[in-house]
Amino acid sequence: MAGGAIITALAVIIYHNALFNGFVSDDGFQILQNPWIKDLRFIPGIFGHSLSGFSAHSFQQATYRPLMYTAFTIEHLFFGLNPVGWHLVNILVHGANGVLVFLISISLLRYFGAGGKAARGKEDVQKPFTPLVIWLTALTAGALFVSHPAGSEPVSWVSALPELSFTFLILLAFYLHVSSDKRGGESGETGVSFAGLVLGPVLFFMALLFKETAVVLPVLLFSYDIISRRGKGIGAVINKRAVLIYSGYPLAFAAYMVLRILALGHLTPDTNLNAYLGGGGLLLNAAAGFYKAAGMLFWPIGIYPFQIFKALGSPFEAQAILILSFTAVFFIVLFFLRKKLHTIVLMAIVIMVLPVLPALYTPVITRFDFAPRYVYLSSAGYALFTAFVLRWLFYAGPLRGTLSFKGAAAVLSWALIILCAFASAGKSRDWESNLTLARAALRGSADNYFALYQIGNAEAERGAYSEAIKEYKEAIGIIERQEHPDMQTMRHSLAGLGGAYAALGRVDDATGAYERLLRFYPDNAAVNYQLGYIYQERGGCEKALYYYGRAFVNFTSAKDKKDTLLNMGNCYARLTLYTRALESYREALGIAPGDGAVIKNMETVKRLIRQSLYNGGKP
Repeated sequence: MAGGAIITALAVIIYHNALFNGFVSDDGFQILQNPWIKDLRFIPGIFGHSLSGFSAHSFQQATYRPLMYTAFTIEHLFFGLNPVGWHLVNILVHGANGVLVFLISISLLRYFGAGGKAARGKEDVQKPFTPLVIWLTALTAGALFVSHPAGSEPVSWVSALPELSFTFLILLAFYLHVSSDKRGGESGETGVSFAGLVLGPVLFFMALLFKETAVVLPVLLFSYDIISRRGKGIGAVINKRAVLIYSGYPLAFAAYMVLRILALGHLTPDTNLNAYLGGGGLLLNAAAGFYKAAGMLFWPIGIYPFQIFKALGSPFEAQAILILSFTAVFFIVLFFLRKKLHTIVLMAIVIMVLPVLPALYTPVITRFDFAPRYVYLSSAGYALFTAFVLRWLFYAGPLRGTLSFKGAAAVLSWALIILCAFASAGKSRDWESNLTLARAALRGSADNYFALYQIGNAEAERGAYSEAIKEYKEAIGIIERQEHPDMQTMRHSLAGLGGAYAALGRVDDATGAYERLLRFYPDNAAVNYQLGYIYQERGGCEKALYYYGRAFVNFTSAKDKKDTLLNMGNCYARLTLYTRALESYREALGIAPGDGAVIKNMETVKRLIRQSLYNGGKP
């Protein structure tokens, strides 16, 4: 199929530079540090845990996406930890999504005439598009989709595979639904294909296991049924055929919810990261998210990764008034024009709007602003909308006869595609490494403290500790000035700052950073351990024992507990408290029997005890 080949090739050309990107951001936690994806035997257990179930960290404990780790396991089986193969998968899935947009466009253009009426022989009151116009318009839609900058984040970031995958499954289900509806679903029609009865709910279930926002699929399909049957009465939408088609979706959703509750223990996140907003504030900022989504689709300029969420505090702010006015006008106009808009235009708008709605919940679960990947599926609606409107203007609209529709529409369409392609390719390079990604985020906002923290991490990784200290301190300063400070990033920045000071031998500064961190998080095991180690190295064993004791209580890893007990034993030995030292060593051996370092130090202490006895009790 030439159209599909062209679209796939375009996706590869645009994003070929992503093949040279590494693993960035969450890839470190979800891939590099994840033991589950490195062995097929973990796959059954993946379905019973949250995204962070393999780790002691609380990161993403409210997220349930088992098919993501299943896909990662398969990728690891083929590619190991070579990022080239992982990025290639993302590019190919993106290309496949573009092909589905192409196929969906063909189906919609074939079934509906230029005037938006269903094309069914004598009932068609408008001249349908010719096969050539259908093919060119569908090709334009597919090309617009794969080139749109909204795809740069999910395609270039390995951990965004769920976005690509659930979009593929939703588009496939929608294509099957439209294809099985060639007659428009007349009232009384009871024939249901295997695709409509079984494949749709199965694809829906799989999509949910990739990402929970796939919940929009049944609503999307039902919206198509309503729009494609406008003016035919309720019986054309709700009938025996519809009951059969949609009966499987509640079952699929129920099965997903059972798995989710068993894995997470709850339905929704148990913490609200922006609880200060309240219900009214969340609604106001949801409208702001919708406004940003529209901007990302129709004016994808100035889009940067990992921007910090800056809440609107009052509906009377100038920006809030603009946003609320835009949202109200959009939905009011859509309501009044719903019967006049071309069927394809109205369906494209629905595809743009529906997938955005679940993402408007993000202020509850993240400190980040509305992300470009949230409009990835919506960009399929944008592509269909733009391609159709451009063709219609020069074929059946007010500009027909002004210019050759073939030439004018093609020039405008492909000029837009080329511009988007260059923008997407440029944004893909931002995802090359954690350092380039953080710098791209900082270009979006100079006070992006998370970007500064990430730059600090990147500098520390390459041994540039002085530069890292500068970035960490700037991030901490910005957080301190916030009305509602992000204490999680504050904690990580202080920990990084302490580590950078320690690496430069600036022990007093490191101690100050760690002790400051403990004022916020006194039970942080790793920081208590680090402080214990610093005091031990400086000869302050009394203080070292205090911090080691707190670390031991809060550590969950057996190895960490063993190491802590070993160091505690060493401190006791330095203080000539040999009995306490032996107790610590024995407890360590109870955790790690046969540990060579513990046994060696224990023998040393026993020898010191014998020597002390020989000297009359003196060390």
